[in-house]
Amino acid sequence: MENLKYKSTLSLIGLSIITLGVYPAYFIKRQTKILNDYKTNAQVSKRLTTLIIAIAYIIGILFLFVLIGLFRITLPNMKDLITLSPSSFFSLFTSTFSTIWCFLARDRIHEYFNIDHNPFKRISGLLLLMFGVFYLNYKINRNSEIS
Repeated sequence: MENLKYKSTLSLIGLSIITLGVYPAYFIKRQTKILNDYKTNAQVSKRLTTLIIAIAYIIGILFLFVLIGLFRITLPNMKDLITLSPSSFFSLFTSTFSTIWCFLARDRIHEYFNIDHNPFKRISGLLLLMFGVFYLNYKINRNSEIS
């Protein structure tokens, strides 16, 4: 598990904020390459990883446009309540695909390292759903220290 270990979770969060959400896509790409080197029953899809990176870039670019005021869609009846941007729609997609990737990666980690029944090393599905790649990174780093 040592080669899956990455920067601290706080670094990952900070880099995610600085890069407008693009950095976690590279974390996903890096971890996918390492996970696919392990011989397990199934591989993590490289197409899914590529899709996550592409959408992350689209979100970053659209978010920049929203920040400088070039893009904004206002719903006519809810003008005062909700202002939506195109990046919101892409954020939904990347969140969904990243969550799917996290669960695929968790299954590969549990299978390869045989930690499915160890409550201290097990990666919680609920926390993974809530915190995604940040929780996965935390658990990988933590499990590396325990081993």
